[in-house]
Amino acid sequence: MRKAIRIISIFIFTGVIMIAFLYIGLAYYYKDTYLYGTYINDVYCTGKTPEEVNAELNALNERESITVRAGDREYKIDPKDIAYSYDYLLPLRTYKYSQNPLLWVLFVGSESKNVNIVPYVSFDEGLLRAKMLTFGLEDIGAPHICRVESGDNGFYLNNNKDRIYNGDLCFEKVKSRMLEGDTEIVLADECYGAPRYTEEELAAINLADKLDRHHDRSVMIRIDDDIIKLDEAGLDGMLLTGEDGLPIVEEGGDRLALDRESVHSGLDEVLAPYNSYNNHFFKTHDGRTVHLTQGTLGNSVDIDAITDEVYEKLSEDAVGPVEVEVKYNHRMDEDEEKYAADIGDTYIEISLDEQHMYYYEHGELVLDTNVVTGKVSSGCNTKEGVYYVYYMQRNRTLIGETYRSFVKYWMAFNRHVGIHDASWRTNWAEDAYLRAGSHGCVNTPEDKAASLYEMIDVGIPVIVYSYENSLV
Repeated sequence: MRKAIRIISIFIFTGVIMIAFLYIGLAYYYKDTYLYGTYINDVYCTGKTPEEVNAELNALNERESITVRAGDREYKIDPKDIAYSYDYLLPLRTYKYSQNPLLWVLFVGSESKNVNIVPYVSFDEGLLRAKMLTFGLEDIGAPHICRVESGDNGFYLNNNKDRIYNGDLCFEKVKSRMLEGDTEIVLADECYGAPRYTEEELAAINLADKLDRHHDRSVMIRIDDDIIKLDEAGLDGMLLTGEDGLPIVEEGGDRLALDRESVHSGLDEVLAPYNSYNNHFFKTHDGRTVHLTQGTLGNSVDIDAITDEVYEKLSEDAVGPVEVEVKYNHRMDEDEEKYAADIGDTYIEISLDEQHMYYYEHGELVLDTNVVTGKVSSGCNTKEGVYYVYYMQRNRTLIGETYRSFVKYWMAFNRHVGIHDASWRTNWAEDAYLRAGSHGCVNTPEDKAASLYEMIDVGIPVIVYSYENSLV
């Protein structure tokens, strides 16, 4: 029995000694190598010395060039040009010494850990600064200006002087990032220097500040069920401007100046779409534009009355909201409104110069024909203007002081003037209207008049023009 106990004791002692030797042996093994489960910069390092890992990391991360990006520009720096070098050995050794080889057993079976190591970087700062001077970073975005300009949205401050790269700030950014091991460096907002403004530019900034306060004004014009809220361009259109085209500051410098005339000018532009009566700009079939100041189609707002009210309220209160109700000089009645408030893309176009009529439906030409308009020699010219067909009738007798004419298709657009067939006419020449024209109506070949009559309805706009009189 004693012998058995002794044998067991020998085995246990021997096992403990072997385990101790194994433990000490592995501790000795890991004395100069990384512990189990060590990854550095995604490289497996267990059992490797810092020198071995350094060689592997240097091979994987060879620096062929250093890239610097500023705005939309990209610059390349050759490491040789700045005596650039890098090495992982010192930080690798530092990390190795942080591992206690006697604690290797704690790493066995545990989850692997990846450590990011930044290499030790060195370069010649003087060469780097000289290299960066060749980039011309301060010139990016030139010319650098600070001034108030006018655009589609009114006046605004055009200032890019606050986006000038500062050479010293850029150098420090590149230097610090390179020391951190980066080779892809972006110069962003922190690399812009404090701008230096001239007195003229400071005045522009001051003017822009007043424009911002002016743009905070609220001016609303109510037109029936519509409300026009003036945008920045509309508000700026009411300002007085100097010879340089920029807003004038009131005496005392508190706010921007305006007067009744400037307010009227600004409102005239804003209200133009609502002021179409006797004020139509029309693009003809051949792309030219005519300005027609007669007719029956459209409304005319009382800009003078609106101007007085807006100017008075703006003068009384430079900040508070301004609301006005539109008044009309001429307003289409309910019947006219249901016909057509504007030209749109379906209309009849009559060229007095060409003695030709065109009918467009949804922007597409569907009918065109020669016509004969009012006789010029007797003063019966067909009047230019923008009208609409207000009455249509089949088989009507037209009666005047000196004539009585039967027509099959009658389409009236301006009092007793209309489009109709003319079975009695044999002369359809382009110059027939000069001496053999109508009493003011638009004579049309019967087949064309019949087609047009079937295609249109009451309310179709009719545009009558002469390039000689109305071309813009």
